[in-house]
Amino acid sequence: MKIYPFKIPIKPHVLRYLTKEFSSPYRVSDSDTIGPMLIQFLRRPEMTTQSLASVDQMSSSWSIEITDHYVIDRGACHLGSRNILTFNTYVDGLMKEILYHKIAEYVRRDEQQKQAILDFMLEYSISESDLSFDAWKKAMQRLKKKKESKSE
Repeated sequence: MKIYPFKIPIKPHVLRYLTKEFSSPYRVSDSDTIGPMLIQFLRRPEMTTQSLASVDQMSSSWSIEITDHYVIDRGACHLGSRNILTFNTYVDGLMKEILYHKIAEYVRRDEQQKQAILDFMLEYSISESDLSFDAWKKAMQRLKKKKESKSE
């Protein structure tokens, strides 16, 4: 079985989450939360070869390995700029959902939202330079508002 290495441009806070939750290098698999999405992205060539500026500005990269089964049998060998952005957005969304539930747990225990965010940042080793406390707080306010509007 041959292994093909890839490096995916990643936002720093997303890299910290992926590094904690998945092995490094990550071996693409159908059996976890991000593998099926990565396989689909790798299978879908983009019509344009133009690189997006926001991808070029990503300072981190995440190493993945993909086996010949996915490359040969499924044609998973492409990863374009739009799919990279979509993958970053997807993982960022997963992180926000985790934090949202962490805050709800803290509130049930009469603890502050601030402490939940700080503990989340500490758990994933996210620094202020990766993504600031205020950015997380605003993201949680937007997510809460979105969830409340859906339930009405």
